[in-house]
Amino acid sequence: MFLGVKGADAQLLKEGKLLLSFLQDNADSTVVFGYKTGFLSPPEFVMISKKGDTITAYTYRAPPAEEVLMPHNIGYAVLMNHRFSIYKVPIAVNQFFNPFFIPGDELLILWKALKDEQAWDIQDDTVDGGGCPLPIDTRIYDAASVEVQLLTKEKVRSLSFYAPAFYEKNCPGRNGRIRIMAIEKLFLEHFQFKSRL
Repeated sequence: MFLGVKGADAQLLKEGKLLLSFLQDNADSTVVFGYKTGFLSPPEFVMISKKGDTITAYTYRAPPAEEVLMPHNIGYAVLMNHRFSIYKVPIAVNQFFNPFFIPGDELLILWKALKDEQAWDIQDDTVDGGGCPLPIDTRIYDAASVEVQLLTKEKVRSLSFYAPAFYEKNCPGRNGRIRIMAIEKLFLEHFQFKSRL
């Protein structure tokens, strides 16, 4: 989910320990999803957690920018107050961490689909290496990584895949990459989350 402003999403692992610890202490299991980029973008990720028989979805993000025509100074003040205030607070349970409504049946379907992907068994780029094997030279340097944090009371596991769709197209067949793309698709569909890839 996991995620400094070098990659707003690597921020969670480094600066988001408060939020991750809170989720770890207060849920049996949580999956956090987001993107890591090299661009200045606010931290934004989505989460689904389960405690007992209760499944809940959450988001951590700045409020959306309104597409309203305003005088320059008023628009700038609104932008600075709303969109950039997320950089001024630690990643924790604050005004940017909110429940996200997904109908109960759909939430259960999402949880089961995530469970079916067996994310704890996925080998990511830290294990299999990023990109394509040589001699295929299709390296890119301006894409985003898919970042997933898996949390239980006992442990935390991080998964990171750099530009998985791009590399799957150019050197297909890596199981972990295919499975992380399936997890990404589930989050994009259920959270109306925009892909940064």
